[in-house]
Amino acid sequence: MYHKIRDISKQHGYAIKDEVEWPESPIDLFKEYSLFPFQEEAIENWEMNGKFGTVVMPTGAGKTYVGLEAIFRTSQSTLICVVTEELAKQWSELINEKLSYSPGVFTGKRKEIKGITVGIYNSVAKHIDKLFDKFALIIFDEVHHVPALTFKEIAFKAKAKYRLGLSATPERVDGNEHLIFMTAGDIVYKISYIELMKAGFLAPIRHHLIYVELSDDEKRRMRGEILIARSEEERRLVERKYALKAKAKVDKVLELLREVGDRKILIFTEYVDQAEEIYEKARKEGYRVELLVGRTRNRARIFDRFRKGEINIIVTTRVLDEGIDVPDADVAIIVSGSGSRRQMAQRVGRVIRGGQNKIADIYEIITRGTVEERLSRIRRRGLSPFKISLNRRL
Repeated sequence: MYHKIRDISKQHGYAIKDEVEWPESPIDLFKEYSLFPFQEEAIENWEMNGKFGTVVMPTGAGKTYVGLEAIFRTSQSTLICVVTEELAKQWSELINEKLSYSPGVFTGKRKEIKGITVGIYNSVAKHIDKLFDKFALIIFDEVHHVPALTFKEIAFKAKAKYRLGLSATPERVDGNEHLIFMTAGDIVYKISYIELMKAGFLAPIRHHLIYVELSDDEKRRMRGEILIARSEEERRLVERKYALKAKAKVDKVLELLREVGDRKILIFTEYVDQAEEIYEKARKEGYRVELLVGRTRNRARIFDRFRKGEINIIVTTRVLDEGIDVPDADVAIIVSGSGSRRQMAQRVGRVIRGGQNKIADIYEIITRGTVEERLSRIRRRGLSPFKISLNRRL
């Protein structure tokens, strides 16, 4: 809000005398990474705007490294706000590795405050009275997905002079994107998937729609459960469950693995038991595969094995939907998913990194004649920023 008032006053010819006592707490950092030219341009635009503004890049373009560079160039106390604990962990590990600094973590379970602190939005909002005057820089990660009330609680109360918003799309579902621009700053840099693909930074996409059918037994059991459902909502949930968990989907995954099984593959499901079944059957057929679900420990080890090629298939649930940094894959098999456009864009973003001499293949398995056909149409809108070639397998 301060920045908006200052800028409007200047536009109307008023002289501004800044007497705000901004938080300042210098920190020593050592940088161990390099940026792509487009990331350099983004951070330079942000600096020229007084280290205040929003950077918009597609999923897979490395927004986190823009954030790291903002921290390094500011070298002041910094709060990074993220959506989930998994993202907090990822940011913390990256700061430790790339800036040689062990950050504090501020989540539901931990309340550490250090020169650099990574916090979950909800936890930061609840304790903003403790945190509001401790940081010179705030980074709002995935800012377009934060509930308006939570975002306002932090953005309006925090005293940080320097602010960076990171977003794949500045448009919000609730239409409150003006809150982002008012408190994190207007867009100072924006680049599209198409631009990055043409420059060779992100891969082109082939999207394959593959259809399966419910078995006669599944149809019979589904009709029986629908008959005894007590509400329309319960009936919809029954149909959704049978559509997303059709047994033919598992067989289709194994069929696809025989076709593309030597590539680096991420298999996405909505259900843990479905992921476990696919993992077990793929393992028995001799594929180099790991299972990654919510309770999985040693995730770093799984990613390291995937990176080294010791395994080439990861079967997962929603764990990888939230911007988690995954070693480059080039095939995504979507066995089941929600109707969320965001989820679809995030899953596609896992396989488009490293664009040179690479094509990303997205296989989406859909149960014909069920609610999943509608869900698929909705989530495919999440691919609108991407240039894709569509292939239907009937």
